[in-house]
Amino acid sequence: MFLPTLSFLITNFENQILSYTNIRSSHVVFCLCRNSHNE
Repeated sequence: MFLPTLSFLITNFENQILSYTNIRSSHVVFCLCRNSHNE
């Protein structure tokens, strides 16, 4: 009973990290694109 819950929590935690990282990286790319267009 405990192990499946633990693995689910770990998977959910990893998904949150991945989605957060994707948001950050896409934001950085967006800023870089804007800067290059402004020059």
